[in-house]
Amino acid sequence: MLRKGRLRRFSERREIGVPLARLRATGRCVEIGEPELAFTDAEEPDMARLLGVSPPGRELAGWPALVRLALTSGRAFTHRFLWEEIIDGLQPSEERGLLALALVGWADEQTISSICGEHVDVEQLSSILQAGGHAAHLILAWWLSPGGE
Repeated sequence: MLRKGRLRRFSERREIGVPLARLRATGRCVEIGEPELAFTDAEEPDMARLLGVSPPGRELAGWPALVRLALTSGRAFTHRFLWEEIIDGLQPSEERGLLALALVGWADEQTISSICGEHVDVEQLSSILQAGGHAAHLILAWWLSPGGE
């Protein structure tokens, strides 16, 4: 339980196990999510100008760390960052399922399972993509692009 008059900060990509309903209901909880933190289409080129480099050549989902890395470190590090943030924590079957989705675009569970040669839970894949936000879709596109890992 949070004590009255205390300021607490939490940083988490998922729902945290802290009771926030009362704070939300009374307007005493400020929540900042992915949409508020992401760069806008205009801010990505602004960041490039501040760094004295060319604007990004591809869409980076406004992810500040990814934008900064893409502008300053090059493609290999950008791939590695996306891989570490999204793919490294997956089971091999989940990786295969996501790659199959990247290749075919959309498919039902039977089709993806046939492509992968094993049962693939498309609901789980959907959860992974939703949890990763727009950046999860980026890694799929980058995975298939020339120079991908």
